[in-house]
Amino acid sequence: MNLKEIRASLESAGLHTIVIQDSLWDTPLAEFGINLVMEGDLEDFIKSVKVLNENVVFINVSKLEEDDFIYELERYDELSGEDTTIDYRLSDVLHKIKDFETYIGQDCKFELSVFFKNQVLLFNQDEKWWTQFETLRGEAIGKIKDRENLRIGKLGEEISQKQQVLLDKLKTLITDISFVRLATRKNTTQLDMRTYAREAIPELRDLNEESFKQGLQQLRSEIKAQMIRNK
Repeated sequence: MNLKEIRASLESAGLHTIVIQDSLWDTPLAEFGINLVMEGDLEDFIKSVKVLNENVVFINVSKLEEDDFIYELERYDELSGEDTTIDYRLSDVLHKIKDFETYIGQDCKFELSVFFKNQVLLFNQDEKWWTQFETLRGEAIGKIKDRENLRIGKLGEEISQKQQVLLDKLKTLITDISFVRLATRKNTTQLDMRTYAREAIPELRDLNEESFKQGLQQLRSEIKAQMIRNK
């Protein structure tokens, strides 16, 4: 049997049926005892409230606000090393969303709820234009995220290339006699080699610490291998 047939059988027996969405037990709404969100239209909700013998309906009204046209993107600032927030105006990304600015301040969605026993029956009624706006807003935000991912990808490539250039400069120390002596000395530490390398090549201060460590280990191994070959 499908849903239509099940409802028909129950209603033919004089029972009222309320179709609800998937279980909401694991959602934030459940914390407030809201586990039943019904499907259908406003007339279905009204009929259900009457069958439940309730006569009070709470209406939570949302309005379209200026902030709905702004998307806050959290971004890591490579220069400051801190997280920053960038505000994007959605109409700059998707121009047609600007048409909905005429609705600012107007009611856009209604959340109707009725309390019965230890449950809450919830019904959502959205303005048609709000549904269209939400779709466009999601599209605009998607574009912003795509641009940010592209930026991060390009930035990653640039950083990787710069790090490789610095590693190549680090490798030139294999021809530095003083560094070779330092690297082959018994009690020399990574810190000793890192300090020397940064003094000899100041740009290495921008080299990633992990890359620096691995680069020095590899360089030291190559120096030792070269000494063995030259014996």
